[in-house]
Amino acid sequence: MAHHQHAAAAAAAPTAAPAVHVGEPRAGVPGPDTVLTLRDVCLDILTEDDPIPILRHLDLTVDKGQIQGLAGESGSGKTMTGLAIMGLEPPQARVTGEIWLGDENLAEMRGRALARVRGRRIGMVFQDPSTSLHPQLKVGHQLTDHARYHLHLTKSEARDRAVEMLERVGVPNPRDALDRYPHEFSGGQRQRIAIAIALMCKPELLIADEPTTALDVTVQAGVLHLIRDLVDTLGLAVLFITHDLGVMSAVADTVAVMRHGRIVERGHKRDIFVQPRHPYTKALLAALPGAKGGLTSREDLRHMDLTADPEIPDTVPGLDADGVPIPEADTEGKEARQ
Repeated sequence: MAHHQHAAAAAAAPTAAPAVHVGEPRAGVPGPDTVLTLRDVCLDILTEDDPIPILRHLDLTVDKGQIQGLAGESGSGKTMTGLAIMGLEPPQARVTGEIWLGDENLAEMRGRALARVRGRRIGMVFQDPSTSLHPQLKVGHQLTDHARYHLHLTKSEARDRAVEMLERVGVPNPRDALDRYPHEFSGGQRQRIAIAIALMCKPELLIADEPTTALDVTVQAGVLHLIRDLVDTLGLAVLFITHDLGVMSAVADTVAVMRHGRIVERGHKRDIFVQPRHPYTKALLAALPGAKGGLTSREDLRHMDLTADPEIPDTVPGLDADGVPIPEADTEGKEARQ
């Protein structure tokens, strides 16, 4: 992990606390079922001039058997958060803070130690399976290669495990599928194969980065149902990253909303969708297709009363460098000065 520094060595800048709903555990404080803990995680891109801040003071936990959603617009820092957890951030990045997977701090790991975690204890599913799967390698090779490395399986044992996982994620004729290339499958089947690859080594944590964005709506529903089923049956911990709050409402248990590299609000899914507190969260809900004053007509939200807080602003206030909302300009004073 490039240029990691201990959190204790960095002076913490003042930060605005995110809106937290009643009953929500304190972020960054692990419980008995916690798999992943982020504590004061920051990421800067180093340049010849001043560092460019990308992630600012993130605190987050993900528990076993839970889908923790991470929502926000493009550029908010969602994907970079997932890459930082995996140790896949750009080489010019500097990460500070603590990233705990169980009792191991990934932020202090380098080289082979970190490689032993990737794929083995953490699996990751990316947005577009057509780019995450190698087009010139058969599916069987892509499923078994890292499993043989991490689990020390024989070729035969790895193929049996691959067949089991393809069957588990709903790929038809799984044994025959091992000898086919990615282009021979539909987009939805390719994403199921990518999920099977991520789960081959029985990881504790699955990071799903926009896993349904490249799929049509009906295929999306099947993939979301699959992820939910895997969590319920295998006890996976999942960090689910998406900009689509409609998708988030269908799959997540808890939601953290990001803006400008910070978490501005977090809580249980129903609290976030029914009684959002931060103006940015309210604006995201108002921007959903079919929304009117925060009320969405999406099927997944039909039972939710999103009109519980009708005071949704027409504009989202800006944030200063510390994530604090900037007060609106004094209109009367401005007119007087003109």
